[in-house]
Formats: sequence, structure tokens, C-alpha cells
Amino acid sequence: MNIEESISFLSKHQPMPSDDVINNVEAEIYFEIVKLFEKEKDIRCIPLLINSVSENTGMGMYEYISDSLQNQDREKVIESIRIGLRSKKSGVVYRCCWWGVDLDAWELINDIEPLLFNKNTDIKEAAGAFVDLRKDYA
Repeated sequence: MNIEESISFLSKHQPMPSDDVINNVEAEIYFEIVKLFEKEKDIRCIPLLINSVSENTGMGMYEYISDSLQNQDREKVIESIRIGLRSKKSGVVYRCCWWGVDLDAWELINDIEPLLFNKNTDIKEAAGAFVDLRKDYA
């Protein structure tokens, strides 16, 4: 799959289907795309990868997005994570907290710290992990 096909696929899968709906072909294509952007730079993939996160997942697909984000323009990634942290989709917010950790994006503290009071337990815990790890590394 090339970059244009990957961008097209991601554009059509915002978000990806949840675990109980996704089929093997979609999962394999998605994984191939994430791996492609670990090597290829294209700022268009940044918000598409971030917003591809669905709510109910356990297949381990999203953990690898961090590697793709690390390969992209850092300033654009931070900007997109900052936007993702304000998403109405809890899965996106949760993952953005963790991507902030993975990227040592401690400049996101003012965006993540308020999430310590989020009603969603997963988001609250991810925000707490970011804040705690920032103390150790920042």
C-alpha cells in the first residue's frame, strides 16, 4: 500500500471499527499503514492516525501509532495531540495522553492536567500517568 492509498483508507476509517466489528482484512491493512508511516513522513497522516482510534479495542493496533507519530514532524504531532485531547471521543483522549508520554511531550502538561478530573476512569488514569512521569523526566 502506498502513501496515497493509506491516506485514503484512513480518511474513510475515522474511526476504525471497534474490535467486535472490524474484520481481518481491515485490521491487516490498518497495521500495514501504521508500519508504513513509521518509515514515511507525511503530515496528513498525523490527525488521521490520531482520530482513527475507536472506543472498544483490545487488539493492540493503537500501541504502534506512537512509532508512526515519532517519525513525523514533532510540532505537527504535538499540535494534533493537543487537538485530540479535546476530542469528544474518549478513546482518542485516552490514547493522546499515552502518546504524550511516549513522545516525552511534557509541553502538553497544561492540556493533560485538567483531565485528572475527567469522569472517565481510563482517561483520568492516563492523565495521572502522564503527570507522574513528567515529574520524573521533565
